[in-house]
Amino acid sequence: MCSMLLDPGVRGEDDVGSVQGLTGCCCCGCCSLRENDEESNVKVMPIFCMEQQRLFSVAWTTKDVASGTELVRPYAGKISLMGLCKKSYWEARFEAEEEFDWYCEYSHIRELIASYVSKSARVLISGTGTSRLPGEMALDGYSDVVAMDYAANVIEKMQARSEENAWGVRFVEADLTQMKGWESSSVDCVIDKGCLDAMLLKPETEAEETNWKLVTPDSPDDLSDAQSSMQQLVRILKPGGLLFFLTFGSPSNRVTMFDWVPRDNDDQTEWEILQCLEMSPTNRQQTFVTRFFLFIARKTPK
Repeated sequence: MCSMLLDPGVRGEDDVGSVQGLTGCCCCGCCSLRENDEESNVKVMPIFCMEQQRLFSVAWTTKDVASGTELVRPYAGKISLMGLCKKSYWEARFEAEEEFDWYCEYSHIRELIASYVSKSARVLISGTGTSRLPGEMALDGYSDVVAMDYAANVIEKMQARSEENAWGVRFVEADLTQMKGWESSSVDCVIDKGCLDAMLLKPETEAEETNWKLVTPDSPDDLSDAQSSMQQLVRILKPGGLLFFLTFGSPSNRVTMFDWVPRDNDDQTEWEILQCLEMSPTNRQQTFVTRFFLFIARKTPK
């Protein structure tokens, strides 16, 4: 637990932005105050330090506190645990968020994408959120960019932005674990920049030594979303189709994900890992990430 001083005028949702700005970390949620709770004088927020890959708690006073006064935190029964894997977290976040790119900007991976993907290829961006990636790829000449997210409010926001800026990007509401309505072998390239990672985070209460769930070939039940997503990606990609998987997790705890192919894999395809690169954001980018990894994999016949 660490303590910090916030502007006493900061209240409500502004807390999140203030804490993130001061700590350089990803805020994961706040303790919910009980109704008519007038006893507490401290607010607590779990934050995820990307550099150390650890969860910490930040506490600050919510009212003037005299020296020697006992600090009373809110009732902890409704702590918002690592909300990055919850749809409700993203829907609430997207109400206020205008723009955010996980891990890196498009310019940082532009040449890599161009070396593998033609401008006429059908490109799917999974878990797009408010990323600038779809628009920047379209402006760079990619003519068939589709961006998906399961949060309807961000799809509506980004589709309006696409039309306003004449990007020509189609934003669609879809769940990566199911991809209902998506035809098999219909996509040339998928770019996943943080969506799969969100499915692999442990709850705050379990994140003692590491924040990541252990990825195994058999995939325990708590990895079912990530496993289903990888299987859907195999299904919708064309033969020879590519996956650009950007992740903050170590390669040793990600490579097994490429063994997750559908059990009824009639066409007998598998993932071929073409490259695994350690990268870091550009100096000019404002981000809490110090390094990340990029897998480039191809759907290949066995």
